[in-house]
Amino acid sequence: MDVRKRRFIMKVFRDAHDISVKVGEDFGIALKVLSASGYEWHVVRQPDLVQPLGSEFKVATASVGAESEQILRFKSRKAGEAVLDLECKTAWDAQPYQTRSIKIKVVK
Repeated sequence: MDVRKRRFIMKVFRDAHDISVKVGEDFGIALKVLSASGYEWHVVRQPDLVQPLGSEFKVATASVGAESEQILRFKSRKAGEAVLDLECKTAWDAQPYQTRSIKIKVVK
């Protein structure tokens, strides 16, 4: 099945700095972003504890330049602790507009 077409029922963590999930669990990390201006969150350092499943954008309002929410989706693969490093930038920016580090704990 194409992952992009699957509907996920998962935990979504908003504005979290520490996340705890079980092995095999799908989860999402929701972050605010100015997607209409070309900004997007990207994984800079991905621990082998998690597997990326893609991302999606949710627009709160139709106003031009309004903030959106980007949900980065993952599946936890094995128990342990690690840090997931993210950066928000446009395709044409050399430096990120914003960065975030999230501590992930995967339990059995």
